[in-house]
Amino acid sequence: MIGVERTSPAFWFPAALCVAAGSRLWAFATYPVPAFPDSQGYLSYAQRILTDPSIWHRMGPEPLELSGLRTIGYPALLALAQWFSGDEGLVLVQILQCVVFVLACVFLFRAGHALTRSAPAAFLAVAGTAVGYGVTYDLAILPDSLGISAWIALAALGSLMVQDRRRAGAGAFLVCGILLLGMTALRGNGLHMGLLLLPLFVLAAWRRIPTWLGRLGALAGFLLPAILFQAAIMQWNHYRTGEYFYSSGGVLALMQPVQRMQASDPSVVEGPGELRALMRELNPRGEYAPLYEVAREMAIRHGMTAPQVQAAALSLLKETVRDHPAAFARVFLRNFDDKFAQGLINPALGLNEAHFLLTDRRVFPGFSRLVKGQAEGLTDWAYTVIYALGIAVSLILFLGALSIPAQLLWRWRDNVDGVRATVLLCLWFAVFGGLAYYCALFMELRYVVMFQPWTILLGCIALRFRRGRIGEL
Repeated sequence: MIGVERTSPAFWFPAALCVAAGSRLWAFATYPVPAFPDSQGYLSYAQRILTDPSIWHRMGPEPLELSGLRTIGYPALLALAQWFSGDEGLVLVQILQCVVFVLACVFLFRAGHALTRSAPAAFLAVAGTAVGYGVTYDLAILPDSLGISAWIALAALGSLMVQDRRRAGAGAFLVCGILLLGMTALRGNGLHMGLLLLPLFVLAAWRRIPTWLGRLGALAGFLLPAILFQAAIMQWNHYRTGEYFYSSGGVLALMQPVQRMQASDPSVVEGPGELRALMRELNPRGEYAPLYEVAREMAIRHGMTAPQVQAAALSLLKETVRDHPAAFARVFLRNFDDKFAQGLINPALGLNEAHFLLTDRRVFPGFSRLVKGQAEGLTDWAYTVIYALGIAVSLILFLGALSIPAQLLWRWRDNVDGVRATVLLCLWFAVFGGLAYYCALFMELRYVVMFQPWTILLGCIALRFRRGRIGEL
């Protein structure tokens, strides 16, 4: 029997898919549908789609129904699943989310292998993501899972399209445009996240399509489905409410940076304005929970609709950042969740964190508690060692990924493939631009899981730079 070489994709690709599919199958069989606070808003919206025909031409009586003013994509999916399978509809959505993640991993492995020319590196990108905290969101009734998988697949397809030596047709860009449309339908900022990858698709059009007209047509196929969908939803919302808006789900997200600045410096909310006055009155200590009451009181006392409250929150954020740049810089740095950097390839952190998010209990105590002498028995110590090694490897990869532009600039005189280097810069911009986007607002791990595999790949490439293996890039 002829064996498969251990450095060959023929060995690592099935191994990666086994890890991806096995982790989701294990999680699906082990955990129930988790109860996240945000899930109820989407379920309520789905129920209204099924039972309330008036939703298509007017909003409900609640003046600030935040979940009801979010984009309709995920609630429509939930409604379809419940209409098709009744009480089993949520399980059907869980299965769909897990399957879509595994499919995204197929494209991720191919793109990772093409980018790094290393099948083990591509395996690490898939496996590190599969056994991380992201498993939580493939089981959750939240739009994050499908958004994560769509972004991973979109980045992978864009990377492959640039590097493929065959001519790319407009159909390939249209397929990617459908993915971008899906991201836009799922989340209010889905189009923002997708546009982080636009430089990659501009590069693909420039390299793979010979005429200017063809390039413009391909990019139109990529962008127009999502843009037209968002425009149609804004028109529909105007028909229902009299206001043009896409989603008002960002009300609290826009208040959070101000709230965090207020916690350390109450003077940031001094001055005129209804929202500032309510922040001082109802949230004097700059805490998160009172923001819900602040938003409600903006509607009750001042007669504002949800889009108007969101516009007021955005205006306050811009003014606060302009007037207090130092306070914003501190919040920006504190917003970065170091578990992202520590958990790139760290199953001890990722799976323990996922178990906690799914059950509100931990299998093992926190790492710091174990290090301080509370580890008991061989299992605790083994977990501690694996956790520490995972942190070390993950931080090395994160710092390596962060250094990619500097390393490319330093090595540009060497024999570096210019196309692959440009792809690296496009991906670096997408990953760290996305992280900066959430640092400017508020970062939760579920918002940034899609950047995890690409950070791993960029880190692996940075290590190869350090080892002088320039010719392989």
